[in-house]
Amino acid sequence: MKWAGIVAALLLGLSSVARADRYEAAISVQPHGGLAWVREEGASAPERVPGGGAVMRMSYGLRDWLAVDGELGIATLGAATFDDVEVSIGGAPASPQSLTRTTQSARFLLGANLRLGVAWIPTFSLGLGAQLRRRGDANVSGSDLVPVGREGGISVDPVVAVRAGIERRLNARWLVGASVGLSRAVTSPAIDSAEVAVVVSRCWYPSWGP
Repeated sequence: MKWAGIVAALLLGLSSVARADRYEAAISVQPHGGLAWVREEGASAPERVPGGGAVMRMSYGLRDWLAVDGELGIATLGAATFDDVEVSIGGAPASPQSLTRTTQSARFLLGANLRLGVAWIPTFSLGLGAQLRRRGDANVSGSDLVPVGREGGISVDPVVAVRAGIERRLNARWLVGASVGLSRAVTSPAIDSAEVAVVVSRCWYPSWGP
């Protein structure tokens, strides 16, 4: 009888955890690092650079297996150097030069997140949104010279992102995990990114839920 009571308590606990995803709200902090493939007008190929940043995400469970997400993220990319780009310096005839440029971004995404587990939770998400991209001046490598038309600026890009991960539910309030993701800033010159993130989430059940 003692073991039967223990088993019944465990099953009851697991069933309550399984139901917890529905109507559950969560806020997550996700520091990340990875690689980005950055393009430049007139360059023959993208350049691969390291990058890193952080994401804050809020989600709400519509079903045990489905949540809606909103996230705000920032990222800084390493300096990308592009060789043999035809540019004009000070109005002189165009000539091939090596250019170096840095990029920072802030993005906002809305999406859906499949959550396919109880204690261990595989996740798959898709997000769409916009990115505010800040490009530094494209300097001639090793100097402060900025060719004509290569000044920095700010643009707004459509962004699409996909992510897969695994999370561990520690209790009704806390989850930890990790994820890998791919994203593309669509506006030319496009940026592709691959990221690995650590996930820490705090959960609660809003009073306006059922």
